[in-house]
Amino acid sequence: KTSLVSKSFYFLRAQPYSRKNNWKELKRIGELVKVNKNVARKDPSQCFRQVVDGLFVGLVQELIENPSLGDNNENEEIELMFAKIWKRMITVDPRELALKTVNLFVRENIEVNEMDIVLDPLILFKCDPRVFGHPELFDVLLNIIRVFLIISKQQLVKEFRTALIREKFTELSEVNVVALINAHELAVMQLLLQICLKKDNPNIEKIRDAACSFLHHMFIESDIRAKLLHFHGYDESLLEMTVEKIPSMHVCLHYIPEMISQPQKHKQLFAISLMSRLCIRYRIQKSLSIIQDDILPYVTKLAEVIHQKPKFLEEREIISVFRSMINFGKCFPVVAES
Repeated sequence: KTSLVSKSFYFLRAQPYSRKNNWKELKRIGELVKVNKNVARKDPSQCFRQVVDGLFVGLVQELIENPSLGDNNENEEIELMFAKIWKRMITVDPRELALKTVNLFVRENIEVNEMDIVLDPLILFKCDPRVFGHPELFDVLLNIIRVFLIISKQQLVKEFRTALIREKFTELSEVNVVALINAHELAVMQLLLQICLKKDNPNIEKIRDAACSFLHHMFIESDIRAKLLHFHGYDESLLEMTVEKIPSMHVCLHYIPEMISQPQKHKQLFAISLMSRLCIRYRIQKSLSIIQDDILPYVTKLAEVIHQKPKFLEEREIISVFRSMINFGKCFPVVAES
């Protein structure tokens, strides 16, 4: 099977890209990968470079530029097969494949190197906008983001420890490094949620599913990320989506009281809106306790402030609070009575 794969890769290198020839070989390689999941590891030095240089360059360009992708079964099959082989090949050399794919996705006519991404992971979002419209390509991008977030974190920690050993940049503390890593991760999470706002995308539900799955795994790895994201907030219209599609959102129940106690008004109001969605999903005693002990006392004080300063809240903010209160009452009748 290894020789068959090698023959396919050599064919791809020898032939100029064409949909007919390369789609035939793509299916052939896909079947071999399906039969033997370790086939790409048999001869990675040849297989890896042949499939990337011979097939992916032309195929990625076609997938991005073809506006009708997904309109018929063959196009959808091409996209699925590409993603399947890409995910198998990423196990051979994650850094090289991720970087090669980024340079195919990014719009600028410059070649991005690994250190560029380590210092600024947001470069990964400068892809051709159409990448965000194709579920399989978007899933590939999420895998790339995952790879480079790990690389960026490792590299920053390494640079910091090297500087300590050499007694350089002593003013840079571990806290600063952690803050930089958190800033990178927060920016990535916020940009993924912004992508989920694009309702004109016909594949938006698949894109949202993939983005929420990615965020779920980030929260599972460290629930501090969930706290970081929600303390900074995001478009409230996405709260229904995040609560429904991210299974680990229940960790936010631990942070609602702290968010309510923050001095910033926008954080307090976001906490109320967040809780109004969480209580629908998690009708448990903890939710009721948070509403009774933290939300209702705050809303009572808020009403007093509004009575004295009618313009303290904008009309949309008042409507948002009222809608949240209705949700609380529907979920817990005892709240409605009080």
